[in-house]
Amino acid sequence: MSLETSRASFPPPGAEPSRELAAPVVPRLGLLALSAALALAGLWGLTSAILAPAPLPLPLDRESAAASAAWRQSAQWAAWLGVLRGDLYARAAFAGGEAAFLEKPASSDPEAAARIARTRANALSAVSLAPINGAVWLLLAELPAGPDRKVEDAERANAVLTSYFTAPNDPRLASARLQRALTLPPGANGDLIEFIKADLRQVLGDGAPAKAALAAALKTAPQASKDAFLAAIAEIDPNFARQLRGEPAR
Repeated sequence: MSLETSRASFPPPGAEPSRELAAPVVPRLGLLALSAALALAGLWGLTSAILAPAPLPLPLDRESAAASAAWRQSAQWAAWLGVLRGDLYARAAFAGGEAAFLEKPASSDPEAAARIARTRANALSAVSLAPINGAVWLLLAELPAGPDRKVEDAERANAVLTSYFTAPNDPRLASARLQRALTLPPGANGDLIEFIKADLRQVLGDGAPAKAALAAALKTAPQASKDAFLAAIAEIDPNFARQLRGEPAR
């Protein structure tokens, strides 16, 4: 029995390495590729987070829309970099919410038309990626038509209806949603009436300023919508309904 220890054998110079020695290279390359992918994903997420503003709400008046507009550029870049993140596209749409309050007709102002188109594109991207955002659906209903398209009444009605389906009990949207519902064509509110009653309860419970805003919106509403709203208000607050009709309170 020999007492000599076995010696490792090495291939001669120029010979190809055996498969046993080459095999570990494959998983190492795989791990390297995975690490690189994770690093890129982290960089992508970090860049979007740095550029993105804090979550922006739907602008409900000109003042809040003007304040949100300060984030327009950074929100847009964050949305582009985020690619598949509906929340970032929603922030970009809200940052461009001034488009819903433009007074000058978009058809005669190319700059305004471009802002409307960009805000609509961001909102459509947001709801295609995250369709449960009721505030974005309401923004789509609020945006005016640009010169290259016509916003149909049915399109607005569907956007308002989807806003109700996706955020039926959001008190922040109640007043704006009611005002938009009032402008819909006759018959459109039939499918919305139960949702409308929920928003009416919210608004009528908010006190005198909210009631005054609702009364002002009713004055300019189509008669069919006005009648539907008055009937719903009479179920919730009969005295306020009589006041709107000019009848004495009981």
